[in-house]
Amino acid sequence: MRRVATTLAFGVHRVRADGLRSALVAAGVAAAGLLLAAVLLGSLVAQERALADSVDALAPSTRTIRAAWFGVPGQGDVYSDLDARSKTALSMITPGSPTATVLFRESSVEGRFVSLGAVDGLAPWVRVTSGRLPTTCTRSLCEVLQLRGQGSPPTGFVVVGRGVLRSTALFGDAVPAERNQLDRARLAPRFQRVVRYHQPAPPPLLLAEGVRGLAARDALASTYRSYGWVTQLRSADARPWLIDDLVVNAGRARTELQGRSVGYDLVAPAEELRSASARTEVGARRLLLLGGQGAALLLGFAAFAATRLRRPTRASDRRLSLLGVPLWQRCFVVATQAVLLT
Repeated sequence: MRRVATTLAFGVHRVRADGLRSALVAAGVAAAGLLLAAVLLGSLVAQERALADSVDALAPSTRTIRAAWFGVPGQGDVYSDLDARSKTALSMITPGSPTATVLFRESSVEGRFVSLGAVDGLAPWVRVTSGRLPTTCTRSLCEVLQLRGQGSPPTGFVVVGRGVLRSTALFGDAVPAERNQLDRARLAPRFQRVVRYHQPAPPPLLLAEGVRGLAARDALASTYRSYGWVTQLRSADARPWLIDDLVVNAGRARTELQGRSVGYDLVAPAEELRSASARTEVGARRLLLLGGQGAALLLGFAAFAATRLRRPTRASDRRLSLLGVPLWQRCFVVATQAVLLT
């Protein structure tokens, strides 16, 4: 042990004796390591930021993860069970509470041809242009917000206001959002007349507050509908290291739902996320390449400075050999110098 300690102390002494040259080698190696660490961290941050921007740039209807059930409920299709299964499946993909919706097929209800729908928590999704938001929907009376069309509502429904959807996130293109209507309003009057001529006037679209209340009405019991559970994908959910897990979990959740009922489906922006992730990885690799070149230059400088230590190291090794120092101790001295410099 004394020989090892003596050899180690001599190696430390050699590094100190070389002074500035040893400091230059150590500084070059340290700078290269710090540069590589900074580039790795910077590339990860840049990739994360670029992916978040790509997710935010997706259309609202594309940026959503949507579980849906289509059909006419039978004895085994109780809404409470459908709701619980869908929310459990969505929780496998991303945290957060999904928004439940229902949209009935355009049909005659109590002698009125209308399109009916409901949302749990309607207020954040619509902009009221007149009147107020609906607050209650029961078997006897259902307040609704009219989004389009003209005419009287069916018996048992009361229009309390008019408004527009803020985005297509809830219903996709099935219900035009405010921006779609603004784009349509910018058309020249001649084109507006052409559109109206070739398209029949849509029936009134009425939205209620609360899916359960609307779905429980007797007049709609045998009407085809689509239940939806929508959660918006946040940029915080789309981390580069989470994309693969998110896509896999979405596929697993879809399989689990469809195993319970053929009416289920689940849609997630898997291809969009993979494409965005691939684009950001290319940018991160370019940044790593530039950083690697800088680190290589610094290591080259350190290697050049290390060559200036070769002559005194050889002279020291020759003196130790003449003094009868064993080979293993001489090698240990050189190894100690190398470790201290790196």
